[in-house]
Amino acid sequence: MQTYLENAIEVVDGQIEFVEKQILSELTAVNCPFKLETASQHVLQWTGKPIELVELLDALYEAGYFGSISRKEMFVVAGSFF
Repeated sequence: MQTYLENAIEVVDGQIEFVEKQILSELTAVNCPFKLETASQHVLQWTGKPIELVELLDALYEAGYFGSISRKEMFVVAGSFF
């Protein structure tokens, strides 16, 4: 039997996988990992509070999901999606 925390971690892991697939799909589509989009071309719409997105991205960065890019580069790239 899983605890509440284990269930929550499982849900978050599923969401991380989904976002990773979306980001990789978009990067592949534009064939350039750091191409910035204009506001009208944003693929995703964040419906939560801005600080929640920042905290999510920071946690993903700390977990190593963005490879060897700098934190600043990670926010610039992620910002092009939202």
